[in-house]
Amino acid sequence: MTQIYIKDFVGVYQRDGKTPNHFVSNHTGIELILKTRVNSTNGMPPNYLLFRKKDSGKFHYFTSLWNRKDGTYKISDTQKPTNYGVCKLDLFSIQISL
Repeated sequence: MTQIYIKDFVGVYQRDGKTPNHFVSNHTGIELILKTRVNSTNGMPPNYLLFRKKDSGKFHYFTSLWNRKDGTYKISDTQKPTNYGVCKLDLFSIQISL
């Protein structure tokens, strides 16, 4: 499993014309895909993100999106102790911050 650090994904990802759920960072070249699970549980919320780094061939699991009361989402990385970040979605972009 690839180690994922939230700090490596901080930034703004703009919607790409490939599909409505495809976003790209102009700064890093990292691509994100917003996906929805058919069946969700408490531990696995309905929405999650996949990522692909620049010049990589395939997408990998990044994080689930846990809904917060302020309309944003909590995201986590794969480290122990887990680090958390905030993901803000709108029609045209995804913004990730610590």
